[in-house]
Amino acid sequence: LMDLPTVTSEVATRIGKHGLAVLRDESLPWRIADELGGGVFRAPVLASGEIRWLHYTTKNAVDSGLAEVPKATEEVLKALNDVLAGTDRAIDFLADPGALTIIHNKRCLHARTAISDPEMSERLVLRTKVQRPVLKSIAARPSAWNY
Repeated sequence: LMDLPTVTSEVATRIGKHGLAVLRDESLPWRIADELGGGVFRAPVLASGEIRWLHYTTKNAVDSGLAEVPKATEEVLKALNDVLAGTDRAIDFLADPGALTIIHNKRCLHARTAISDPEMSERLVLRTKVQRPVLKSIAARPSAWNY
């Protein structure tokens, strides 16, 4: 688990200002699952106080011929993967049986450990997607949305 300020700090320290600029300024292709309509959505990794990162979806968009990513940008993405894999600033935790964990996907990176024996595992992961209606004015948003 790693929050946005920690990711930004790690990138600035370990990749540098250029890498941070690429992640903030370059609109990358994110493959949309076919069951969600398919296609590609374009957005930077870091934008407007949010983070978007699942290298697989960008790579999938390129590999399927739906988009291209410049080689220099791909090198920054690989460096980001290396930074995230090698950081000691991520928070590891083991959830207790029956525990509920809610993670804001746009403010925090998260992952789970691999299941070594799927036949014996009792792990249950359920996902949900909360989607807000698009409002034309920020002032029209309920105050609870301003976090």
